[in-house]
Amino acid sequence: MSSYYSRFMRLIAVFGIFVLPVTALAACGNSSDDETSEMNKSQVEESDKSNTAESTQEETSQTDEDEKSSEVKEEASAEEENEESTPEPPVNTEEENEESTPEPPLDTEEENEESTPEPPVNTGEENEEEQEAAIEAILTNTYSWGDGTAYATRQLQEILETNVDGTYGMGTRIAHLNALQERGLPTDNVPTEPTVPGQPTNVSVTVDGSSFIIDWDPPTDNGGSEITWYSVTSAQLSGVSCNRSAVDGIRDGNPCTFGSGVGVVSGVSYTFSITATNETGVSEPLVLQPISLPTQQITMNLNSEGCSSSDELITENGITVDFEVAPQWGYFNDNAVTGTVDGTCGYENAIWQYDDQDDIEFGFTNNANYSCLRLSQISIRAWFNGPFPQDYGTLQLDTVILHLLKNGSIVDSIYTGLSVAAGTAGTGSPVGVTVPISNQTCGITGMYVETVQTGNCDGGGGPPGSCDPFHFFYDNLIFTADA
Repeated sequence: MSSYYSRFMRLIAVFGIFVLPVTALAACGNSSDDETSEMNKSQVEESDKSNTAESTQEETSQTDEDEKSSEVKEEASAEEENEESTPEPPVNTEEENEESTPEPPLDTEEENEESTPEPPVNTGEENEEEQEAAIEAILTNTYSWGDGTAYATRQLQEILETNVDGTYGMGTRIAHLNALQERGLPTDNVPTEPTVPGQPTNVSVTVDGSSFIIDWDPPTDNGGSEITWYSVTSAQLSGVSCNRSAVDGIRDGNPCTFGSGVGVVSGVSYTFSITATNETGVSEPLVLQPISLPTQQITMNLNSEGCSSSDELITENGITVDFEVAPQWGYFNDNAVTGTVDGTCGYENAIWQYDDQDDIEFGFTNNANYSCLRLSQISIRAWFNGPFPQDYGTLQLDTVILHLLKNGSIVDSIYTGLSVAAGTAGTGSPVGVTVPISNQTCGITGMYVETVQTGNCDGGGGPPGSCDPFHFFYDNLIFTADA
């Protein structure tokens, strides 16, 4: 509306300029119609030109306004684009600082929950599968009988709901087997009930001078539990044993040695045995073949000094035998009434009834310094000396006992089994025995001969005990010593 009003006012202004001169000229009456016409024509053209110019100016103004409007719009659009594309300068605000500046780590449950990756959430089905896998792993684990795997056994017992004590016993074994069988799992890992172990293996006995050395390896079967002990003994060494503890079934320490310190001597055949022990008990003993130390033998046949009846002692092969340590009736003789032991010289003595003073004692002297000298054998004969049986009544010799002496003390007693029955006097049938001596104590210094008699010697009208005594004949003493 304002545009049209402006145009209208401009037309009035134009027409006002040209109308006033025309009126003045008409009043004067000097202008011709042509001039008037020409003037009018000129005015009209100028008016048209003015209108055209104003129209053009208006259109130009409108166009300028439109262009300005378009430019304003474009500038606004550009500003919007600049706002979207141009990054704004950072503004330091508390919110931006909290978001952009990393805070120092705080050791709180909340931070741990945020920073530490959480494990996958177990659904009911997954949790059940994991639990079952863990149970199977425990069930199929390897265990030892007893408390050898105490920690693992306690875990197993908790699953089995048995007594939780860390000891694998029969109750745990039964529950373990049942649990494995219910799940169809193998039972190879279930330990068997222990038994006593097998016998030691690779056992050997060697001689080292005057000693025996026994060596061995563990049994192939430990009975289901670890072997803890080994023991070596000998039937010939009463009360003597060599014991060794074991670590993982293997002997802890050196092999066992048996020597003179425990009574080992030459000339004796020793039988050793060895056992192994676990928590259940002791194995069957492994008995070894008999073995002896090398020895030398010294024989005294009592013939070397001419068999003089005046002699009381004799020395042969480095050993002296004294037959009269205690006073007694006796002498060397090679012509005994009933014969000697071997047809040569020996020592004869007489023992009257109940006359202990006439029991004989021998003394031995080791002149050659033999190592571990001992008496191994002696031969003895016995008989009645009187010619008439009635002179002896009911008297008889029940036995003869040999007591081995070492420095005046009895170390062993040997029953010879030698006996003479009543009523055999004068029959010419002496009784003889060769007595082996198994207890070969080193350093023997003598022997005492004891007789055991019963009955009564009351013949010949004399008092009891007045008859002739028993007579004994000794010969062929054999000694042994270490080689």
